[in-house]
This record gives sequence, C-alpha cells and structure tokens, in this order.
Amino acid sequence: MPGFATLRLSWEPRMLSILRIMVGLLFLEHGLAKILDFPHPPNHAPYALFTLNPGLQGLLELVGGFLLVLGLFTRSVAFVLRALIRSRPSNSCKSDL
Repeated sequence: MPGFATLRLSWEPRMLSILRIMVGLLFLEHGLAKILDFPHPPNHAPYALFTLNPGLQGLLELVGGFLLVLGLFTRSVAFVLRALIRSRPSNSCKSDL
C-alpha cells in the first residue's frame, strides 16, 4: 500500500510535534500551579525553593514544559522530566494484600 506509507510519512512529523507541544503544555500548567498558584489547586502547598515538591519539582516542570513547547533541547529536557516523573512516589502501584 504505497498510499498509506506516503500518508504516514507525511503526517508523522506533524503528529509528533502536536504530541510534544501538548505534553509541554501539561508540564507548563503543572509548573505554573506549583510556583505561581495559577490555576489555583484546592490542595496548594506554599512555594519553598529548597524543597523537592513544590520547589525544585515545580521549577523543573515550568522550565522544562516551556522548552518542550518551544522545541528547544527536547531530548535532554525529556530525559530530565522523565527522571522527575520516575522519582515521584505513587500510591497506585501499591497492593492492598
């Protein structure tokens, strides 16, 4: 099917750009909520720079999301943000057994 292959090759960069921009906007929104309190979350913790959450974590989300939206240093920013997400504690993985 040469038609599908050409269609996929023409739309793949566009879809990857849309995905990158949407993920960057999500990180930017969470960073803004932690640092600038916009939009106001119901369980907002006061900003403290020398703590992991919301200090360093919010700063990394804000700057990393902005860089992802712009498309600057995407691989290194994605690596840092991946490590940030991996370091978060998650209660959904714990078993109740």
